Amino acid sequence: MDYYERALTNHILASRRDTPGTDSPEVTYFVGMGPGVRRAFGNTGTCCGGTGLEDHTKYQDSVYFRSTDGDALYVNLPLAATLRWPERGLVVEQTSDYPADGVRTLTFREGGGRLALKLRIPSWATAGVTVTVNGAPHRGPARPGTCLTLNRNWRPGDRVSTTYRLRVERALDDPSTQALFHGPLLLTAQSPEQGANAISPASRPPHFTTHGLTLAPFHIGDDTPYHAYFTRSEPVRTC
Repeated sequence: MDYYERALTNHILASRRDTPGTDSPEVTYFVGMGPGVRRAFGNTGTCCGGTGLEDHTKYQDSVYFRSTDGDALYVNLPLAATLRWPERGLVVEQTSDYPADGVRTLTFREGGGRLALKLRIPSWATAGVTVTVNGAPHRGPARPGTCLTLNRNWRPGDRVSTTYRLRVERALDDPSTQALFHGPLLLTAQSPEQGANAISPASRPPHFTTHGLTLAPFHIGDDTPYHAYFTRSEPVRTC
């Protein structure tokens, strides 16, 4: 599911031009990772464009799973989606501005009763994930790569919220080559500059700034040149 989410957000969503339009939707044939590259977009005049356009129907897929015995509900993706479960008389609504915001809220709208709510904790969430139930912090373990189980008698109006954090991923063959993420969202520097200092939140979430540069989610489809990887220079102390 980690792979599914990363591919859905950072590749499939990033393959469309981020402008409204119903008569000539545009997608990109190739998403480059070189420094300062630009994405080029076109309409669906090619077979690749047509196939790529079909990928965008996947956003509604696999947000929720249920156990075969009907005693557990798995929440896999932080997407705005409403679940109607007629056999249990249950309606659950997940509200989120994701990927524009790293906070999601799951609300029981109708029905309830004893149910094991299983929240997916991504393997990359090594810095932890903040989980609240009706506004109160949940103190149970939330180990990366597992599901956090909230087993209780649910009632209409109960709310569960989760929040993601800023993080760094290092290349396996060269730890000094790194990429920046906000939760599962890849952030790219919208500038040809190479240096960077401290990272601060910008006025437009989930954008950040560092050393006069803007770090923006990669899924935003435009032709701004970007840098997806950075070489980090660690300070060396001498005695």
